Amino acid sequence: MSISSLINSYRQLNAPGLFLGAFQSLDSPRTLVGYVCSTIASGDALTHSSMSTHVPTGASVCIHSVAVHPDFQRRGIALALLKEYINRLKKRDYPGLEHIERILLITHEELVPLYSKAGFQMVGESAVQHGSRPWFEMRIVLDNTGASHPQPEGEVLTSLPPNISQQALLEALSASSSSVQKRNAAPVRTLDSFGSRDEVLTDGNANKHKLVCLREGCGSLILLPKVAALTEAPSLEVRRVPPCGLES
Repeated sequence: MSISSLINSYRQLNAPGLFLGAFQSLDSPRTLVGYVCSTIASGDALTHSSMSTHVPTGASVCIHSVAVHPDFQRRGIALALLKEYINRLKKRDYPGLEHIERILLITHEELVPLYSKAGFQMVGESAVQHGSRPWFEMRIVLDNTGASHPQPEGEVLTSLPPNISQQALLEALSASSSSVQKRNAAPVRTLDSFGSRDEVLTDGNANKHKLVCLREGCGSLILLPKVAALTEAPSLEVRRVPPCGLES
């Protein structure tokens, strides 16, 4: 069993109420086409350790996976799953979630719009280092005054259908995770490689492209696109002063 499968197994065994699946109901048995899974952490930020631990008394739900089978992608399933998942957390529909204060996740830049549509707000670049690309933390702060009464023990909203075993779920999760295609980062260009000002700036003088560190081996993100504006200062005349000799 791979490390990914072991982690998914740990999450499913220790936090089954934080799994939500989307199934194709026309099939018999039903087919899992997408899922969201989380664990609970005690801190107010998602850390590397929170990916493989579960602290039931913590205040932060950390979303680790939002996966949709490739055959069902680009149909709005991921967004619908997220909205339903968030709605259930807000209503505290599962026992043990009364103390939850926030929902956290980390993501790459290209998926920020998806999570924004689901209601997440950008926190900033995450301290988590996994791969060469930067991760960004996003969160939803929950209103504890709107929590509903939890359902009685045993009414688990995210329990598996009778005809789907835990092993089948784990295999489906592993297959879905391994099928996600990696997106290659765009090649880095220096400012002098652009032919004109219009290639760099929008009509409002905002940056069209993200800015990254050019230091070898770094590549850290400095600015996201369209978050900074160029302001030109008055021109200054600069005269070069010859160096002065020193008398001994």
